[in-house]
Amino acid sequence: MGEIVDFRSNRSTRMFRKKFNIGRSVTNVSRALAYRNNNPERWRSMEERTRLTNVDETTPSIDYAIGRFKWWLDNKLSVDRSLFPKDLFELRLTKNTLSANAAYVIGRLDKNVRAEIVFEMLEAIHDGWVSDQSADFFSYFLDREYYYLPIELIGVGRLEPHYQAFSPHLDVFGLEAVSWDDVLGVYERRRRAFVKKYKIKNPNDLTRLITKMGKIYLALTPEVAGAMANKVLAFDIMRQVVTRSPELLSAV
Repeated sequence: MGEIVDFRSNRSTRMFRKKFNIGRSVTNVSRALAYRNNNPERWRSMEERTRLTNVDETTPSIDYAIGRFKWWLDNKLSVDRSLFPKDLFELRLTKNTLSANAAYVIGRLDKNVRAEIVFEMLEAIHDGWVSDQSADFFSYFLDREYYYLPIELIGVGRLEPHYQAFSPHLDVFGLEAVSWDDVLGVYERRRRAFVKKYKIKNPNDLTRLITKMGKIYLALTPEVAGAMANKVLAFDIMRQVVTRSPELLSAV
């Protein structure tokens, strides 16, 4: 297991990481979780001293969304790129709006297709966040490791802030008519398909899947995937998912 690059210099954070050897190996994941469960007050105090502001960051990466939008144009919609502002495809988002022709092309799409595009752009943003923020997974355990699961497992409470942060940009893509309810409909369909595909019928099934997450979720770094393979941590992440989305196990 390779080292995780530590970009933080906060003294208390360094002390915390040293205490549990988190970020340099996954051998002490179980020890850290046991400490959290047995010393909740002390853990919360430590958590406050080592809190990282970017752990709840919901500002979307437009580059990831544009990349997924381009993929839709090229692979599913066969739309002429010349209809769109050039800078859109140079990954420089400006206040330019789509041409009348492009807006017409997108506007003609079925409502469900437009919602599917927006959902997949949110998925791209989430996947990019998981990859970019991998070092934070090892900083300390904040009962948020589920953030690093595929979008189908993070729950509505985590998905909605992504939509709210990204929705002001939807008009650039001609997708401003897509509402949160439209996206939620796609999410529920995707979630049911995910549960069925991986045969998740109970908490044990979900725990086992999390231990194998490195094989099915390519946004994970090898280090994070290795940590999730720890059965104790996988069980804890399963608990986080089920606590926030109890309906998941009845989605089959």
